[in-house]
Amino acid sequence: MSRAPVVVGVDGSESSLAAVGWAAREAAARGTGLRVVHAFIWPMLHVPLGPATHADPGGGLRADARASRRRGAPGEGGGRRRRHR
Repeated sequence: MSRAPVVVGVDGSESSLAAVGWAAREAAARGTGLRVVHAFIWPMLHVPLGPATHADPGGGLRADARASRRRGAPGEGGGRRRRHR
């Protein structure tokens, strides 16, 4: 059985957040980790990447993805968490 993590991309859309939930269930079923990724081209467009001063530090895409993971994985708190490098 593969020990590689399940990898899912998220962009904040409803469908990508649903995919995070599906991926969390799949990772739990496989007994492996979950890696949620997000990529963008802003650096190529010379957009500054510093922290948004007006943003809620506990909110945003990361918080949405974590909530989807918790809803998708079995067990209290979203199931097991594993880190893969």
